Amino acid sequence: MFSHTDMMAIGNTESYYLNTSASSAYVSYRTSTGILYQTYKTVTAINSGLGAKATFPVIGKTTYDNLGNPTVYTVNRGYLKASVYREGHYYNNLGMTGAYGHSQITATPSVSLSLSGVSVTITFSASVTKLGEASAYL
Repeated sequence: MFSHTDMMAIGNTESYYLNTSASSAYVSYRTSTGILYQTYKTVTAINSGLGAKATFPVIGKTTYDNLGNPTVYTVNRGYLKASVYREGHYYNNLGMTGAYGHSQITATPSVSLSLSGVSVTITFSASVTKLGEASAYL
């Protein structure tokens, strides 16, 4: 049996801190016949609170009918909502970068943030493919 864990991560450019009590991650799973299963995941602070991540299994659950036939719920969609704050100095702009990492076979993803100037770089550990990344500047 293979274990796949995926991850959503986010970081910012201006050293804003994560407010974990106001942050959330949502993942929905779907079967091939369209049956939906939904769950919220814990958002964890990373890089001394300057970023956030949420991990979740690719297969949410497996159920069996009375004949023993399996129904597998696989990841369909999700989001990571990070609430940030800054003490002292105020900025007129903020850059955010988010990324999605998908593990291969039995790898468990990890994330590191590298703050350099006004950019955020998110990299995943070996055996993890970055499936998507997006940046926004406010």
